[in-house]
Amino acid sequence: MNGIIGRYFYQFGITVAVAVLVSLFVSFTLDPMLSSLWRDPEQGRFRWVPWLGRLLDRVELGVEWLHRVYGRLLAWSLSERRHRVYLPFFGMIHALRTLNWRQLAPSAIAASCCGLRASLSSAASA
Repeated sequence: MNGIIGRYFYQFGITVAVAVLVSLFVSFTLDPMLSSLWRDPEQGRFRWVPWLGRLLDRVELGVEWLHRVYGRLLAWSLSERRHRVYLPFFGMIHALRTLNWRQLAPSAIAASCCGLRASLSSAASA
């Protein structure tokens, strides 16, 4: 891109590229090293606010339950039985039936923006 906008986008692109490279360096070097050194906190970490510990324990139980349910659902859906194929098929058929097909047609506003007004009016009169 040329001009002032191109200069701004060039600087933004350089900034994003450098940020990604620094993040890549940190994820491959510092994160594994810090994970090996830092230990899990002790059990008495919520002794000043016990209600927060109970709340986080309940949240953890909920996340573990969701993980188990998702694992069973995934194992069920990837099993070898042939009738498992019909569920996504019927879901796709239902989605296509409920789709509002008129929204996919080009509107007059979109046609005028793209310079298609003449072709649409000539097609409508034919």
